[in-house]
Amino acid sequence: MIMNLSPVWNIVLLSLMASLGTGLGGVKVFITLDELIPTACEYGHEPYTAIGIILGSMFVFVLSGLFGM
Repeated sequence: MIMNLSPVWNIVLLSLMASLGTGLGGVKVFITLDELIPTACEYGHEPYTAIGIILGSMFVFVLSGLFGM
């Protein structure tokens, strides 16, 4: 039986499921952004969402460069 969950739980559960596999990082990012951006637009937080995505991506790129991943 499929239950309707809040968008936050959808993000959490889908992120956990996607992170179980090693090659599913892109799927996790897509699903998270696919849920977060429309939800943020509904509540009027577009600038914060965009800034968070950009800063988070830059942080991951810096960490990847530092640790050679």
